[in-house]
Amino acid sequence: LSLAGLEVFWKDTPRSATLEGREAGTDRWITLAEDPRAYGGSSFLADTQARTLSALRLSVQGADTRAPTLQRLRLIGPKRVMTAMKRYELAASREHAALFPSSLHQQQVYWTAVGIPAGRQKSVLDEFGHVEAFKGAPLVQPVWRDASGHASAANAQTPITHTLREGWMPMPSVQWSPQPGLDLTTSAIAIEQRGAPVTLVRYRLHNTGTAPVTGTFNLLTRPMQVSPPWQNGGPSPIRDIAIATAGDGASVKVNGRTLFASLVPAQQASAAAFGAHGEGEITGLLVAGTLPASRQAHDDSGLAAGQLGYDVALAPGTQQDIVIAFALGDARLDPATPLPPAPAIALTDLTGDGAFDRVADQVAAQWQARLGRIGLSLPDASLVDMLRAQAAYMLINQSGHAMQPGPRNYNRSFIRDGAATAATLVRMGMPKPARDYLKWYAGHAVHENGL
Repeated sequence: LSLAGLEVFWKDTPRSATLEGREAGTDRWITLAEDPRAYGGSSFLADTQARTLSALRLSVQGADTRAPTLQRLRLIGPKRVMTAMKRYELAASREHAALFPSSLHQQQVYWTAVGIPAGRQKSVLDEFGHVEAFKGAPLVQPVWRDASGHASAANAQTPITHTLREGWMPMPSVQWSPQPGLDLTTSAIAIEQRGAPVTLVRYRLHNTGTAPVTGTFNLLTRPMQVSPPWQNGGPSPIRDIAIATAGDGASVKVNGRTLFASLVPAQQASAAAFGAHGEGEITGLLVAGTLPASRQAHDDSGLAAGQLGYDVALAPGTQQDIVIAFALGDARLDPATPLPPAPAIALTDLTGDGAFDRVADQVAAQWQARLGRIGLSLPDASLVDMLRAQAAYMLINQSGHAMQPGPRNYNRSFIRDGAATAATLVRMGMPKPARDYLKWYAGHAVHENGL
C-alpha cells in the first residue's frame, strides 16, 4: 500500500514509540516516524512523504512495568503526510495545550482589522489579543508567567471582554485576567507615518487586588498566522529569527526583516529552533524556566520561535505598560516572495509616559471628525455605533483607492463589492473615497481591457 504511516490510539500510553516500514519488493526496513516522548491517548506516526510499503513494524517502550496496550490502529493515507504545521499542531496537543492559539486545536478564531484608511497593509487583532502584523506575518502572543512559574494565556475557556473605543471606533481592546487580582488589557491602534501605517499595541498590566503581583510578561513570536488553514491561513514559516536588545527597547527580526520593535526595555530575550521532535519548542521552555540564552535561531522546517520577557512587580492599584510597534510600509507584501525592508519608525512621539494615550487620543479625534457627526438618532444607540463602525472598517479595508470587503482573503477589487461600498460611503457623507474608487476602477478597466 501507499502509506504515510500509522495513527495509534493507546489504552496505556507508552514512554516512546517508533514506526518502521518495509519497502515493497525489498527486505529493507526504514524508520518512518518516532515519538520519543509519547503523550496522551494517541500518537500520529507519519513520514514526510508517502511510501509504498509491504509491512509496518511498531516498537514501543513501556512507561512502567506494564506492557503498553492498544485500543485502535488507523492507517495514514498518502495525502496525510507529516507537515511542519502538523508537527506544530501535535506539539500544541500535549502538556501545555492551553497556552497555544486555539486554531491549533481546530477551533475557529475571530479577529478585527487594525489600520489606517486606504492603507495597503492592515494588521489584525484576534479575540485573545494575538496580533498578526500583515497578511501572512507570524503571530505575536502574550503569555503571563507568575512568581510560582505557572503560565497562562487567553483561550476559549477564558472570560474575555472585547471593546471598541467609544463603542464604534476601529480601536479594539481585549481584556482578561491571567491570575486573581491582575488584569491584562491589549489595545491596538494604527497611525500614519510617511504615508504608511504603523500598528501600535499596548499591553497594560493592572494590579486590581490588595497584594503585590510579581511575574514575567512574555511576548511569543510563533510560526503561524492568526487565521487557521481552512481560511487560507495556517503556517507562517520562521526559518531565521534574531532578537536585538538595547537600553531603551528591543527588536525582533524574522527571516531578515524587522517584525516589530519594543518601545520599552525587555529583560529577557530568547530564540529557539523547534528541534527534531519539538524539544526546542518555545512554550515548553518558557514553562520549564529553561529558555535558551541564544537570541537567534535557524530552523529549516520554518518552526523557529522567539520571545521577549518583561519583569513585572506591581503594588496594589498600580499598572505597567509594554508597547510594541509594527512598521508595515506602503508596499504590497507577499509572504511568498522576499519582503522589502521594514521602514524605520519615528519614535519621537511614541515613547515616554503617556505616549500611547496621547497618540490614541489623536487617532480617536480623526475618526470622530470622519464619522462622529452622523445625523441619525435611534432608540437603540448601539445601532448607530454599529453603522459608524462598519463605515470605518470599509475605509480601513480599502487598499489605496481599491475597495475590498476584507483585509486578508481579497487580492483584487470586484465592482460588485466596490459599488455597494461606494454607495454606503456616499450615504454616510463621504463621497470622495467613493468617487476616487470609481475613477480608479474605470481607469483600471481601460488599462486591462482596452475599453
